[in-house]
Amino acid sequence: WCRQNGFDDFGWQPRFYEHIIRPDGSLDRIRRYIHNNPAKWSADRDNPAGLRM
Repeated sequence: WCRQNGFDDFGWQPRFYEHIIRPDGSLDRIRRYIHNNPAKWSADRDNPAGLRM
């Protein structure tokens, strides 16, 4: 899809992956992660605001 729509330099990030959400509590863990993740952004090492040069 990306290359067909002009995103030629798109590439998957190597430490991320997809998987099937199974009915064993995975959905609840994923929901908590999505809900809580923005609150952790200020301390994230990839947040440009936290870069020190």
